[in-house]
Amino acid sequence: MAQMLFADCSLPENYYDIVHSMNAVDHSYNAPRVLKEMVHVAAPFGIILVLVNENVAVRENYWGLHQWNFEVVPRPASAAPLDERASHVFKWNNGTRAPAAFQLYLWNRRTRLDIEEILEPCAHLEHVEVSEGH
Repeated sequence: MAQMLFADCSLPENYYDIVHSMNAVDHSYNAPRVLKEMVHVAAPFGIILVLVNENVAVRENYWGLHQWNFEVVPRPASAAPLDERASHVFKWNNGTRAPAAFQLYLWNRRTRLDIEEILEPCAHLEHVEVSEGH
């Protein structure tokens, strides 16, 4: 497993079968760049897993490392609203594409970005809501 500071990162392109982040992307200075780099190092048809809590920066009043929010918005034809207190797992398959039942946004006080637009042309995005206690 490669462990490096992101600033020192020179990982190979299209190399890793699984790229994983747990409660970290939203703590980075440049979260969109981190997501792009995760896709960059994932092998074709590799899996990128991102575990996040929704809108933590807002709840923490943008204190310390809490500078970015992830927000899940169901598309009009999809299921009921999501539990704000739950954790969320997002999986991108680097190489396939299908419409998701929700939109995923990355945002802070200055900008709001649609993750699918950030990561074009990769990937099928899947979402799993993880309730507290699981």
